[in-house]
Amino acid sequence: MKNIYYLITIIFCTYSLNGYTANNEIKSDFILPSTHWSTITDSDLRGKHEIFDIRNDNEHIFLYRIGPRGETSIKEHTMWEEVAIISGTLEWLDMNGNRQQILSTGSYVNRPPHVKHGPFRAGVVKLEK
Repeated sequence: MKNIYYLITIIFCTYSLNGYTANNEIKSDFILPSTHWSTITDSDLRGKHEIFDIRNDNEHIFLYRIGPRGETSIKEHTMWEEVAIISGTLEWLDMNGNRQQILSTGSYVNRPPHVKHGPFRAGVVKLEK
């Protein structure tokens, strides 16, 4: 479990830190959300889906929390996607809802743009970029 926290720290620091200030304090150009977790509602989502956005003008990193047995449909993105599973499991399903693969705590996936993936069933917290 310790290794996943190290991975998250490295990913966050790599993408969020923009150097140091004159007195060696860490400076970041990322803006944290004004609220904490935000609920996501979409017709292709089942169960509870929440997001914690961390972004700047060039990058978008977020924590995505899906409640137990929550589901998503097939997805496709216009940019590279990187995902690290922080806790729980993400089940990759086939079109009939049968489990194809299980991603668990510590798993990492990256995808180039326009690669269709899913559907998924989960009870998970994941870090995405």
